[in-house]
Amino acid sequence: MSFVFEARLLPFDDISEAYAARIRPVTVLYALDRLSLWDRCMLTVVLPIVQQRHSAGAAVDVASPSPATIQTSSNGQKAVVWSESLGKPSLEDVTLALTIVHALDELEVVYDSCSSTCAELKRQRQRQRQSALGGTSVAEMQGHAASPPKKTSEDILMEQLLQERFSETNPYLPESSDDEGTNDDEADVDVAMCFNSKGESLGIGSARVFGGHGYQPPLTNIPPAIPSRGVEEKTSHCGGQREERRQ
Repeated sequence: MSFVFEARLLPFDDISEAYAARIRPVTVLYALDRLSLWDRCMLTVVLPIVQQRHSAGAAVDVASPSPATIQTSSNGQKAVVWSESLGKPSLEDVTLALTIVHALDELEVVYDSCSSTCAELKRQRQRQRQSALGGTSVAEMQGHAASPPKKTSEDILMEQLLQERFSETNPYLPESSDDEGTNDDEADVDVAMCFNSKGESLGIGSARVFGGHGYQPPLTNIPPAIPSRGVEEKTSHCGGQREERRQ
């Protein structure tokens, strides 16, 4: 069995005491009040997925309305969150969930980078559309394209690391469908992290390949994924700001 967590369904953009309050009965029960705010927010969405392994109907439709779902702040998707209706989690459940939580910062790094790249691609497409409609000269358009926002040393380091790991390709960015008139502004970055029954990361890859957000029955073949390694390398260079958030 495995657990899959789609980045777009995690509260990376909603780290708050209000969000973490949902998991307070569990943190009180197991004396986890000293967990960082970031960890408590992640535990709110990770623990219910871990508890799914105890039920026969483990698959959950994250898009259907339910008392145990909440709309994420960034994309309007429905994410399963912990509630007392799920029942008291065992100490084993909480321990496994925390093991997963402590690895999700790597997924956040990849998701942030992919989202930034996707946003820049959208801006370029918008400039191209405006040029076609408003008669902007090719020289002006090239001038805009040649002057991207200044990047920090952290941004440059992350791009280099991602290019090395992804072999200069990024399967997580939504494909452009301009020729068909599709509004690609509504597309989401398709990236997820998969864990085995012990909470060990199996890698980062496409959510569609892993089977979607939630608990997955035992797999005979693990889908191809980017090995989840190098967290220490990333955090040693650019984790200072992230560590401040986790304290």
